[in-house]
Amino acid sequence: MMRILLADDHANLANTISLWLSQKANFELVGTVTVSGEIVDAIQKAAPSVLLLDWDLPGLTSDEERRQLMQTLHARFPRLHIIVLRSNLLALPRALAGMVHGYISKTESPDHLLDLLVSLNI
Repeated sequence: MMRILLADDHANLANTISLWLSQKANFELVGTVTVSGEIVDAIQKAAPSVLLLDWDLPGLTSDEERRQLMQTLHARFPRLHIIVLRSNLLALPRALAGMVHGYISKTESPDHLLDLLVSLNI
């Protein structure tokens, strides 16, 4: 069972992903956070294998804040797979590309997210 934590402040998207995952075998949404400051605690409590991370989550307003979060997550949770959710994938900085396991546009079909999750082989 793939355990997924969703970090996104858009309630409609969170509800959609939650409903969609509940209909899929081998996937479990173990929690949702709406600000970056809640991520580490939520990971400690829920022990997800995947973090779906909104790149524009409140508290992540600069590339430096994102870089610090990625470094913290890699240091504390080295087995965690991170997938970035973003409206505009062209705006992702190349320097952070090696710090995540995948990217997906929020406007893409849920089937693309499923393909990406399956490709993680967890």
